[in-house]
Amino acid sequence: MSENVFIPKMKHKEEEKEPGEIRSSVDVAGKNILSAIQYITVALLGLLPVVFMPKLFMSAGYTKVMTVFVALGVVVVLASLLMLRQHKMRTVTPLSLLLFGTFVLVTFASSTISGDVQDAVRGSFFEPQSAGFWLLTLLVMLLPLSLQSSKLLTIKSIILYALSASVLLVYMLLRSVFGAEFMSFGAFSSLTATPIGGFNDLAMFSGVTIIMALVTLAQLPLKPLAQYALLGVTGLALVQLAIVNFFMVWLAVGFFALLMFVFQVSKDTIFKNDAPSNASRSVIVATAVTASVSLAFLVAGDYLGAKIGEVVQVNYVEVRPSLEATINITRAVYDNGDAMLGVGPNRFADAWRLYKDPAINNTLFWDTEFTAGGSLVATIFATTGVLGGALFVLFHLGLLYAGYRMLLRHQQRDSYWYYVASLSFTAACFLWGFAYVYVPGVAMLLLAAFFTGLMFAASAALLPKSVRTISLASNQSRGFALMTVAILAIVGTAATLYSVVHQYQAHLLYVEASTEATTLDAFDDLLTKAIGLYKDDRFLAANAQAYVAEMNAMMQTRDLSKEEEQQALLAVAERALDQSERAVQLDQSNPRNHAVLAAVYANLASLKVGPALARAESSLADAQHFDPTNPGYHLMAAQLAARIGDVEKAQSEIDASLKLKRNYTEALYLAAQLDIAAGDVASAIETTRSIITLEPQNPTRYFQLGVLLAANNDLDQAIAAYRAAIALDTQYANARYLLALAYLNSNRTDEALSQLYVIKETNGENQELLGLIEQVESGTYVPPTEAEITPPLSDVVATDGDGELLTPSDIASGLLTPLNTMSTAIETDARADESASAESDATTDVTESVDTE
Repeated sequence: MSENVFIPKMKHKEEEKEPGEIRSSVDVAGKNILSAIQYITVALLGLLPVVFMPKLFMSAGYTKVMTVFVALGVVVVLASLLMLRQHKMRTVTPLSLLLFGTFVLVTFASSTISGDVQDAVRGSFFEPQSAGFWLLTLLVMLLPLSLQSSKLLTIKSIILYALSASVLLVYMLLRSVFGAEFMSFGAFSSLTATPIGGFNDLAMFSGVTIIMALVTLAQLPLKPLAQYALLGVTGLALVQLAIVNFFMVWLAVGFFALLMFVFQVSKDTIFKNDAPSNASRSVIVATAVTASVSLAFLVAGDYLGAKIGEVVQVNYVEVRPSLEATINITRAVYDNGDAMLGVGPNRFADAWRLYKDPAINNTLFWDTEFTAGGSLVATIFATTGVLGGALFVLFHLGLLYAGYRMLLRHQQRDSYWYYVASLSFTAACFLWGFAYVYVPGVAMLLLAAFFTGLMFAASAALLPKSVRTISLASNQSRGFALMTVAILAIVGTAATLYSVVHQYQAHLLYVEASTEATTLDAFDDLLTKAIGLYKDDRFLAANAQAYVAEMNAMMQTRDLSKEEEQQALLAVAERALDQSERAVQLDQSNPRNHAVLAAVYANLASLKVGPALARAESSLADAQHFDPTNPGYHLMAAQLAARIGDVEKAQSEIDASLKLKRNYTEALYLAAQLDIAAGDVASAIETTRSIITLEPQNPTRYFQLGVLLAANNDLDQAIAAYRAAIALDTQYANARYLLALAYLNSNRTDEALSQLYVIKETNGENQELLGLIEQVESGTYVPPTEAEITPPLSDVVATDGDGELLTPSDIASGLLTPLNTMSTAIETDARADESASAESDATTDVTESVDTE
């Protein structure tokens, strides 16, 4: 054999190719490989908005990340083989692309010194803030460069994206009309859960779809049917945007539509631009309607949003830390010596816990771990420091300059590529622009990267002088080096995919355990398999919490004087201790892991087991170190002290928790129980009433008063106190629960059931609540003989950015910012079964009793 098949083929005669083509000399096999890469690119853009996993109660973003990971893994392998079939390639290397690549390198450098490399690099599921996700974004940005030589495939990718967008918008409109249960596929339990991501991500998607449709109408001489189709898509997107009512999207879409409207009206006279008249009419109508609708929602978004919310039954407000709060977090990070590289990618939640303003404790978001600040850019300055933040901003400035050169200083006129450039540049600017006012989700960031890459591909045709020739294997030495690189790339890609797929499988098992496991053994088995695939402290902590709950149940229901029961409890305690200690070892900066470990030792301490008390206190101190303004750890210390009979310390810890959160229901409930146990009920009632005169708008003080009055057998006054608490906070589940008990003890069964049904709407999974309702309905209710040291229900705490229960008082501190226009429907509770006047009367009754006494 005269030719070594392991050495890349060398061709000296270069074929004539289109400017900007990605390769200079490719044989048939190489052409097939390149075609495969191109078709994967086209399919990825079309599938990205709509891909999700049915019957999977987890973030749709993670499924999208996995889809992109698999697609890119195949592309990397194919590209490695393609390199072995050619000796040079021609492509563009924009400065903005190099800046973004440098930014990705900085995120990995920041990860290595962050103190929690796993969370910073890949997290639990490649969160958008992690270094691994930014690397994925860079690869997505490179992917459209494969389309530089193919106009046909480029237009196919745009058409496929348009079809995908249409399907998604129609799907969401149908769900808005027929309800959340319609075509939920077991994955979208509410109207605010969408295939594209969060509800505000859907608004961004609708906005960018509108803008792309307007650009297409303005630049392509389409047939009437195609124009009507684009007008229909624009209408669907406007309807969806009206349902979400995201103010900043309205502002961006309205400004762009107004700009295009003015240009279309004046282009014939000012710009001397002769466009087809039918296209001009369509654009004028579309831009005029879009601008008018946007203006209406900008001016009267609260009123219009409330009206639409009544029709589709959606009241949604996403809340983020304000710019001021984010700047304060960033300043604290820099003052701690992390100015250059930040606290680490994907670790804003750690910084938030350490440095947040204690005033946040007086809002619904007091225990929320925000994973991002007021905007993506502001978050990046905190997580990757000055260096990472500056590079991210420079990347965007470079993108703007590249767009200016491509659209206004192009060297070659090609109407098709000019349209692609305009479309992709506009979409990229729209999506990246929101990084300065919002935190876009997974799909939006990946689409931004894809349109950025598509813009680079178009620039190769419009700016042929920017195309560079990159030599790959001009001789045998380079050929062997290229082979080595290709082999390493293939092996590395395979290993990475193997690890990432295992991580995804582990997350699936975690979700399955959380949603489907009915026994502790089944739960433990699933999480054990998950931790075997991917070591995540969340899995271990969740398993430990399940065993702590089992310990609590055994301590309350088992006869621990029997040796076999003691051995069973000891086995559960050992498992809980093992899981919680491993969770702490995996992530020592997570206070929740220390809290779970403290809970295990607290149970052992109440059983007088060795040094358990000291270790519980040490674990709580570690938790407080990483979350110093959270009152929950002081409450845990108080509960521990109460269990072992140290009333003085318990009261001291309660006072410490109330200094951090004056309306802390659990702490006030425990304080009331201590007063009741000590026989100081009358004195405690007077003290509480005195406090109410100083804090008349604090519903938790009325709750505390109701507990004390009920213990003093003054049920009428207790009922008035509970109703006063509900009048101030209609979402106060614990006040409603104890009000129901007071009604039951007063033989007012119907009123008790009415309250319990209201609570069931938000606490439908609480077994104690469901058991009580069943007893009352069947007439077998038996009053409890003694109260627990914790209230029956947990305080309502919003998840990251979730403001569906938001009230104006939650943002009064200026530390939080609502992103959607707040409608009046969110300020009231339609589920309250008692009239406002009745609740006001209850407040007046309690206040008058305070004054007289």
